[in-house]
Amino acid sequence: TFRITEAERRGELIINMADYLEPTGLNYLLDGWVLEGKPTALFGMGGTGKTWIGLDITYCLASGIPYIGWQTPHAVPTAVYDYENDPDNTRLRLAKIAKGHQREMPKILYRQLSIPLPETEERIAQDVDEHGIKFALLDSFGLASGGGQNKDEVIIPVYATLRRLGIATLIIDHESKASNGEYAFGNVYKHNLSRMTWQVEATKEDTDSGDLYVRVSNRKSNEGPRHKPVGIHLMFGPSAVAAKRIDVADLPSDLVATLPLATRIMAALRTGNMDTNEIKEAVGEDGAAVNTRLKEMEKAGKIVQLHPGSKGKPAGWGLPTERQDFE
Repeated sequence: TFRITEAERRGELIINMADYLEPTGLNYLLDGWVLEGKPTALFGMGGTGKTWIGLDITYCLASGIPYIGWQTPHAVPTAVYDYENDPDNTRLRLAKIAKGHQREMPKILYRQLSIPLPETEERIAQDVDEHGIKFALLDSFGLASGGGQNKDEVIIPVYATLRRLGIATLIIDHESKASNGEYAFGNVYKHNLSRMTWQVEATKEDTDSGDLYVRVSNRKSNEGPRHKPVGIHLMFGPSAVAAKRIDVADLPSDLVATLPLATRIMAALRTGNMDTNEIKEAVGEDGAAVNTRLKEMEKAGKIVQLHPGSKGKPAGWGLPTERQDFE
């Protein structure tokens, strides 16, 4: 429309940075996860719980409560822009999430969409203006872009639209099998233009309860070092769904197996003291890499050597809280 075209043509006012008031710091709507006014991507293969996590984060932001321990500064107006589902199913999911939190349903705006996001920008901009929306869940990127996931001319306009809207967005997206988990499916601009990206991986091991165990890994953080992986236990009941943060070392073995070596060593030692050979077997590694990492971890105070190695007997290792004699 003319309003958007004219605004794009003019650009923002030029600023003298010497006179510009220095910000006090980064503003997160969800501490460490979602930056205020910026796009964040949450991607993974199908069936990994991405939408459940996204809806739960939306619920927590609307309620002003923490999500699995991450703080929200206060409740903010939220919306769901949905290309994949419908109001009935989304309302049922949110009701289960509300029961999981043992709280009432907060105000969460919902709009079902079918045309590409850039073409519906005016309608969403009106929503933002009328309702003061500060956060939106966008599910999912593929349909919101209208297809052509490897084309610059398809991907860039979506991010340009989000920039003009000026709200925090959590974008649900799918994973590229060829990227080894580092990127969402399609054009590299998805990774480059998101301020933060998180990959969701679910265990392939069967669980008797039907619950879902997932590992969420921070694949990009524009504003500092990447966060460590997070374990989430999604518990599905007949009328309630709840999420619990767990240590990544306590995740099922298939998710632990691809963690960094130091994390796998810590996971092995949580089961009890071990000697060097037992650690190598537990982490599925052999040779100098384990020996080097053990020395680094001991120097950092993360583990303790319970007795030195000697001829025919490998060194014994444990956690700092377990300094008892090694047997």
